[in-house]
Amino acid sequence: MLAATSLTERIDVLQKRSESSWRHLMLFSFAGLKQPDKDKSKKGNRTTAVKSNLLRQLVNLELNGKQTVKKQPRDSLLKKLVEGKINDGDISGALRVLSSENSVAVPTPEVLDTLRAKHPSESPDSLFPDPPDQLSLPEEVTVEEILAPVKSFPNGSAGGVDGLRPQHLKDMLSGAPNGATVALAEAVAKLITLMLLGRIPDATCGVLYRASLTAVKKKDGGLRPIAVGNTLRRLAGKIVVKRVGRVLEEQVRPEQVGCGTRGGAEAAVHAVRCFREGRDESQVQLKLDLKNAFNTIHRFVLLRVVRDSLPKYLPFAWQSYRYPSKLLFGQHTLESARGVQQGDPLGPLLFCVLSQKLTKSLTSPLNVWYLDDGTIGGKIESVLSDLQVVINEGRRLGLQLNSAKCELFSLGVLLWNAEPCRKEQPSPVRVFCFLPEANSTF
Repeated sequence: MLAATSLTERIDVLQKRSESSWRHLMLFSFAGLKQPDKDKSKKGNRTTAVKSNLLRQLVNLELNGKQTVKKQPRDSLLKKLVEGKINDGDISGALRVLSSENSVAVPTPEVLDTLRAKHPSESPDSLFPDPPDQLSLPEEVTVEEILAPVKSFPNGSAGGVDGLRPQHLKDMLSGAPNGATVALAEAVAKLITLMLLGRIPDATCGVLYRASLTAVKKKDGGLRPIAVGNTLRRLAGKIVVKRVGRVLEEQVRPEQVGCGTRGGAEAAVHAVRCFREGRDESQVQLKLDLKNAFNTIHRFVLLRVVRDSLPKYLPFAWQSYRYPSKLLFGQHTLESARGVQQGDPLGPLLFCVLSQKLTKSLTSPLNVWYLDDGTIGGKIESVLSDLQVVINEGRRLGLQLNSAKCELFSLGVLLWNAEPCRKEQPSPVRVFCFLPEANSTF
């Protein structure tokens, strides 16, 4: 309750619109919830230490975006990760950490170059829409809209660069309603309303809409960047999805089943299976993969789509995506100028609406998409025609096919004589031929 009261006070003073009040809010978890190291403090004193931090009125910290990285033995780091998951009640997460073969990449120059390549700069001839005119504004956020999304965060969800984790809000808002929890819920509702109205000071946007970045090594030697945005930003995204998701999800179906469709992956699998069971031996099936899709879509196209489809929430999207956001990777800072931020609950919905023209313009009898992974099938002429549409329309959106992961299946007819093919000269697209009499693929 003391933490809830302290956070409420920091949100309430935002009415002053002073830079220091916003800075104190962004530093709340570092100043108030910081715990002493286990080896320096007995367990019984940890609560006392946090209470002492919360009672302090002055904060002497500066948020400079730098993170101190301490080298720890792998076994020690693994133990710390597993303990953290268990303490959060995320047992399945602890098991995933123990069984995972992935490892976190060290921020070497080579890793930095790879991550920068995965976050390209925006096109110099980008034509962004005009700034929001504030004529169509969203409704104020209510307390009820705050409580359900906070509870929906999975146990063990990480926090962003401000250190405030979803579990902090869960704990402060849990239990029977009382003066402290009700006051905090009302304060958070007012803060999220300010975010949806696009009334966050520019200096604060640089912190509120940035993310921490981790690079995970993949089995094939590549890197998978994982960005974690601030909890308040993700909470605002959840509320927008709750308000408008159902209508927009109906618009992108049935071709797109990657957002808002319960069991969407299973639906896509069944659609492909039905197509193959009723196959015509003259038909083909093409599996499409878009390269680094969520990090490459043009933001000026994205904001135009929001202006046309979600005009009330253009101010929020404008502050989130009009200017490059910062990604903190160790002691390094990278810029994200294209795409939606990873972990943004609004990101998948925006991607599906953005690519709606592409998915609905294809004419093949099989046309199913799960976010950026698509499968089309039919006569080879229609499939090749649709492939050209994907290439051309995707280029307009900032998307590019990853030909190394695209696969073409022939349902019974060889597409060419494979004799001249050699291992040292691979085709840019893998081709498979399904033999009905053997019920197998080679």
